[in-house]
Amino acid sequence: MGRNGDLPPDFWDIPPWSARGCKGMKVNGGKIPLEVQFAYRQAVELSRQGNYEVAFQRLKQVVTAAPRFAKAFNEMGNCLTHMGRDLEALSKFEKALKEDPSFQEAYYNRSMLLEKLGRRERGTGGITN
Repeated sequence: MGRNGDLPPDFWDIPPWSARGCKGMKVNGGKIPLEVQFAYRQAVELSRQGNYEVAFQRLKQVVTAAPRFAKAFNEMGNCLTHMGRDLEALSKFEKALKEDPSFQEAYYNRSMLLEKLGRRERGTGGITN
């Protein structure tokens, strides 16, 4: 186990380039602390590597520190979708949209999931071309 008990031993060894692009990240007008931004980037990288459960656990820490961080809720939804937990994923996409009603990626993800679940009537809401 790693420093945090439930994380793999190499969790803190994620390359420093994953923190690039974090500076100045904001959520609903308030600046997100750099540590939280870095944790978010780590979670995104973990997700890209297919470590969805570890990424999801890291994102839970992120939204505890920044409870209005729409991108983190959207990424949680992506992880949950990959883990086959579709209804939970849907609630995370909805939370992302509640925090940022103009977040097109969350609309798209929600739309794709609703289509998968056979609920097309709500699937395209909010998407503009």
